[in-house]
Amino acid sequence: MPFSYRVGSQRIANKFLAYRESKIQNKPLEFDLFQEVFDKQIWNKEPSLSWDSLLDIRAHQIAAKKKPIMLGFSGGTDSMTIWEVFKRNNIQIHSMQLKIKYQSEQEWDLFKNVVPFMRKEAEQYKFKLLIIEQDSNDTLSRFYDSPEWVFSDLAVRVNVVCPERHGIEGNNWPADFIDQDYIYVSGLDKPRHKIVNNRFYIFNDDTTFLNYADPRVDYFFISPELPELHIKQGYLLAKYIITKAVTENKPLSFYNNIHNAKAHHYYDYAVVGCGRFGGDIANSHLQKVLNREQTLLIPENSKITPFYKGRSKKIIYESFQENSKYIQNYLEGLQMLRKDSIIKDIFKDPYNYYSVKDIESKNYGLDENLIPLPLRT
Repeated sequence: MPFSYRVGSQRIANKFLAYRESKIQNKPLEFDLFQEVFDKQIWNKEPSLSWDSLLDIRAHQIAAKKKPIMLGFSGGTDSMTIWEVFKRNNIQIHSMQLKIKYQSEQEWDLFKNVVPFMRKEAEQYKFKLLIIEQDSNDTLSRFYDSPEWVFSDLAVRVNVVCPERHGIEGNNWPADFIDQDYIYVSGLDKPRHKIVNNRFYIFNDDTTFLNYADPRVDYFFISPELPELHIKQGYLLAKYIITKAVTENKPLSFYNNIHNAKAHHYYDYAVVGCGRFGGDIANSHLQKVLNREQTLLIPENSKITPFYKGRSKKIIYESFQENSKYIQNYLEGLQMLRKDSIIKDIFKDPYNYYSVKDIESKNYGLDENLIPLPLRT
């Protein structure tokens, strides 16, 4: 598995079992994000190569593997940046993939500019398109085959707030579409930060990564193959926050949740703060807000329809009305977590099943002198 959790010297794949073990042993729980490699890096000195140079190096690393490249494309700043870097380096991709959760009017409004853009680029740059809505009932039934799915190692393949799995399983593609030994390139996420004793620390939360456990996924911006790229974006973000604090006359602590689209402008955070290129055509800011508002309340009476607010309505409501076995297993599995006397604390909200705590990766300190004296507390 590319990711796991650490409890002392133990490595545990399943988040919920790791959380339980952490509570039993009274030891910290840590998300292991390429920690073996990241521990060996120099974090207190900014990489000398420019951001653009590092992006180009990363693109050529992926191309050098000589495998078909499928780019996970949403039209947001991450995937748009990767695509522009591939183009300027003349790297041929095999295909672009877009996954839309459900063809609701709201969902299509988010992506209405993406599909025409993809078709235009595919025609010009000669690659294939794969646009899918969501996992089939058959796929979901195989995954949610019992309520015990929450305690299996396979649970690392699903974020509980996304009942559909990320569509990178080989059986989702037509048999003649792509060689199964391919690379799925994902931008995935941007750095998180905190300020402790006048020093910036960089880390990431586990939640975003949980849908991407397939070993064919190649993370573009956060990778053990070029850790300098991740370190560089940590410095970009820290300098952006310092500049904002000075120009807006606010304490640095005001920006501790700058990645939260409900509290700050997500586009500025992505483009100015994390070096992404402009050209967001997928309403990323709105998507991030919607993701943070997702809610699932499950009545004790299993015959009463759960309350759901989010972007997977077809899976939740229609499947529930059809009495699909997989949705019952999905809901019962989440209820098992709530009934576990130790694990139940993993929910931040005692009623919302989509309030599972994020687990941080190891924190790495940047240059101690990065914060100017007037901003130090």
